Amino acid sequence: MFIHSGTLKRAGILAAVVAVGTAAAITYNAFLSSEGGLPEVLSPLQPIIKDEDGGVKQKTDIAFSPDGSFFDKDISVELKAKDKTATIYYTTNGETPTEKSNRYTNPITVHSSGEVNAKTIKAIAVSENGTSEVFTKSYITGKDVSERFEKGTYVFVLSTDSENLYDYEKGIAVAGKIRDEWIANEYDGKSEITPNEPANWNQEGMAGERPMYVEAFSSSGELLVSQQAGARVAGAYSAAVDQKSWKLIARTMYTGDKGKFSYPFFSDATDENGAILTKIDRIVLRNGANDREFAGVRDELSMSLAKQSGYLDAQSTAPAAVFLNGKYYGFAWLHQNFSRAYLEERYGGTKDNYQVVGKAEGEIVDENAEGAADDYNKVLELAESGLTDDKKFEQFCSMVDIDNYMHYLAMQLFIDNRDWPGNNYKVWRYVASDGEEVTSKYQDGKWRYFFYDAEFAWGLYSDGYANKTLTKILNGTHPAGGSVLISALMERADMREKLANNLCDLIGGAFSSENILATLEQKLADSDKEQLYALNKGITSTWANEGTFENSRNEIREFADKRANIILSDICKNFGIDKDDTYKVKLNGAKGLKLTMNIQTVKDSNTVTAEYFTPYKVKLTAEDMSGYAFTSWEINGKTYTDREITIDSSMAKKGKITINARSEKTSSTGELLYISEVYTGGDEDWIELYNPNDNDVSTKGLYLTDKDDMLNRYKIPTVNVKPHSTLTIVCKNNKSENTLMKMQTNFSLKTGETLILSNESGEILGKVAIIDCSKDESLVRQRDGSYAKGTPTFEKNSQ
Repeated sequence: MFIHSGTLKRAGILAAVVAVGTAAAITYNAFLSSEGGLPEVLSPLQPIIKDEDGGVKQKTDIAFSPDGSFFDKDISVELKAKDKTATIYYTTNGETPTEKSNRYTNPITVHSSGEVNAKTIKAIAVSENGTSEVFTKSYITGKDVSERFEKGTYVFVLSTDSENLYDYEKGIAVAGKIRDEWIANEYDGKSEITPNEPANWNQEGMAGERPMYVEAFSSSGELLVSQQAGARVAGAYSAAVDQKSWKLIARTMYTGDKGKFSYPFFSDATDENGAILTKIDRIVLRNGANDREFAGVRDELSMSLAKQSGYLDAQSTAPAAVFLNGKYYGFAWLHQNFSRAYLEERYGGTKDNYQVVGKAEGEIVDENAEGAADDYNKVLELAESGLTDDKKFEQFCSMVDIDNYMHYLAMQLFIDNRDWPGNNYKVWRYVASDGEEVTSKYQDGKWRYFFYDAEFAWGLYSDGYANKTLTKILNGTHPAGGSVLISALMERADMREKLANNLCDLIGGAFSSENILATLEQKLADSDKEQLYALNKGITSTWANEGTFENSRNEIREFADKRANIILSDICKNFGIDKDDTYKVKLNGAKGLKLTMNIQTVKDSNTVTAEYFTPYKVKLTAEDMSGYAFTSWEINGKTYTDREITIDSSMAKKGKITINARSEKTSSTGELLYISEVYTGGDEDWIELYNPNDNDVSTKGLYLTDKDDMLNRYKIPTVNVKPHSTLTIVCKNNKSENTLMKMQTNFSLKTGETLILSNESGEILGKVAIIDCSKDESLVRQRDGSYAKGTPTFEKNSQ
């Protein structure tokens, strides 16, 4: 009896598929030369052959059987070489096999015990024709493996040669030779040696990167990713602990055309238009850093709340269990990694045109573009000279996205981040090439701010909720130092107003006590099964336990309950305003509208609230969504028709303003047809196109595809779609009775792919990122053009 899972049907990755099993081929065998960290290629890329469905078949020299991933009993793994004259050599400890490794003669027994473990088998085939590439496959076994991992927890199995980790000269998981040489040649013999001092683990760039095979599974054992990648130790002080944070980088130099991890790990990681990212260049398995031995959730809480508040660049996160070279390595939070590749994925354009600088406000260094740090330092120099003059401030705002910065500042102040701005400080901008067509409003050349590494907050180390963060920054007593930029901006009345309004919005919305607590409890529910498992095994900490974790989490809960009063009192004291002199605003949305009240956003008929200070005004804007148009605002009984309007305390009745937005349905959306729903939850995929217009629309000249380099893959037969009706098109894998007399594509959909609707001119009319859905879920278009999980509506209004 075994639990059979882990097939590649839904994975959307390129892997070796064979009749008796699945073997993921490493495109390159690589090792580290004694001179440094660059891999050397030892074997060529195997030819890639496409089947009639456009999928990839890789010529496989070795097949593994069974082909599942999770098993609850002992299994015997058979290896079979395509070349019958070949001899197979293998390892089971993560090492690269050679002819000195175990010779395969009989099936390999993989035991299943009470504890869930991983066994990674790597194999080569050797014959007179030469040596094959290395093929890697891991099995995760244990008595209760089907129940071991919480739903939504990813399981990562990492493997690499031990010398890449622990060798004195080459290993990046040890302090090693670099630390000893620093001590011998540069150390003064008196000061404390910190993890940040030179060591093998904090080498920069390719010098600190080693090849690592990455396999990622769902909590039920479905194989999601299987490829060789680059690995670097991430973090500063936390790099010294046994369980490292690993930055994993997909590169074609390691695995042929796999320059990305082709799986949508994060449902809230999107491009600027709301489409979920299905291909990611870099991910980080983060060990929790400062919070790893306390609550294990502070940074991830910060990221989730920032995203909920609408902040542009906050990292998506997910819980993960990690195995390294077959051994359980611990719990980690899977994070997006901020890089130029991330910016290209999110905002488009060309990766090389993005510039990232940072480290600390007082120590700006280039990350990728020479001279960019000098340019950002000019921003700081301008601020240092004073920004009270409007012309100078206008110049400043031409260089920095001031709305972005003030949103960022409000969050940092609220959470009381004590490891910023003197650390964890990164900014980015886009510098378009001459003649380049700019495709995003964020490619305007202005600097914007990454929000990350925000766990030294929320009262960490029992520091409480009562710090007057703004006051400490302004008077230079903040643990991470003062800020020229903040000090200069706070000299301006309009920026004091903006900061106060932003904090009021946060407190009324994403950072309200109720929402903080709800988000915290959800994060703990998602991660605690794995977090506490690792904690109780002594991996996370040698001293912390469930009791100390709960104490630290209670400190977060207390912070959530009491922080708002402290931060508002602090800004009122600095701004010279009365904390109790306020007015309350309630904004009720309307169908088909996206409304903005300062930094809060509401869509359709939802509601947002905030309590603002009487001296300050607030801007409202209305934006139409598909099929609807703004008509007016009703504010305390009075009607206003401008899309953009400013409200103030004079409009309040008894200290309250109630705003009702009004909309009307339009006869045309500006779209002929759009993808309204996609079902991929089982083996009966289907697609629905919707006609939002009052007249028939023809499908003539329209195409569907799951490959962005083959837009004309499936030509939709010419039919007329009736007004406000759908056209159902089933996919190749759909063999149900419902497919009779239906149009059928010549492809099926897989998680990680993108469904594209285009016309005969090659213009893309719509995209849907395919994410993992259950049999009871489909991807349904929302009025703002994004897609979210919903209930399947097959045949409803269809023709």
